[in-house]
Amino acid sequence: HLSNVVINAFFFVITVQFIGYYALIVGNVAAIMGSFILSIYYQKKYLDSIIFDSLEQVIKLLFSFLILVLIGYGLKMVLVSNNVLIIITIPITIVLITIILYKILGLIKRDDIYRYFRKGDKLTKFLVHIYNI
Repeated sequence: HLSNVVINAFFFVITVQFIGYYALIVGNVAAIMGSFILSIYYQKKYLDSIIFDSLEQVIKLLFSFLILVLIGYGLKMVLVSNNVLIIITIPITIVLITIILYKILGLIKRDDIYRYFRKGDKLTKFLVHIYNI
């Protein structure tokens, strides 16, 4: 929690003069990413385990994140005049594109689905079918 606060404050202070209140978002994103990296470090150090199998998987995840941010930003620019349409369209589009990107990039494995859902569940069977794994 301390790292979250420090990183958030640091990025807020150095960006608030340039981008105004959007510095809050920049600070929060930086803090979340910092906490994520720190938690991966401690996971590897103390548990000798890591959630990523390879550097390729990390690059694919970052690539999908970048694509999703660009799509979300592009949709916001196109739909700038209709806030209701933005609230409805962007989340649905992001979820659908995430599913497609994860399938194309091979980021979801059968073991991942079984880890988070029950093995005999209908949702599990549906997800295994969608991802063809």
